[in-house]
Amino acid sequence: MTAGVLPVAQSMEDELHALETGAPRARERALQQLETAIGSFIKQLALPAGAFWPRLILREQQDPTAAFDILYTGLYEPLLDLVTRLVGVLIDADPASEAARARALMIMGQVVVFLAARTMALRHMGWSELGSRELEVVREQLIESLHQQFDPEV
Repeated sequence: MTAGVLPVAQSMEDELHALETGAPRARERALQQLETAIGSFIKQLALPAGAFWPRLILREQQDPTAAFDILYTGLYEPLLDLVTRLVGVLIDADPASEAARARALMIMGQVVVFLAARTMALRHMGWSELGSRELEVVREQLIESLHQQFDPEV
């Protein structure tokens, strides 16, 4: 998962720094960057290991081992940092604020539910798998949700 997500996050660093320092159209550009970041995370749901990740994530959330630290430091922390910084731009708040951090977690939760509660999500959606068509539905709806939250034109 890190191979698919972290390069996207690293490539966005210069743009993110510019947005945080007041670049023109910062909110619009931050929303676009957030769409890109979340889109790259959603793509990871379709990987062959997709059936393995939910069990690992749930186990490590309920009864953390050393694997949690590896997951958090290697994947979740960089991704959450990126999303939180973008949210900070979007809500005009310090990324260290509780508001920005909570909002970032809520956004990520909209994706993680398809990992951690995969069986429930598949049943509720009437899907037999999380294939490319299904993930496109998830991506489109998440982008719609982001625009509802952050786009002043909506």
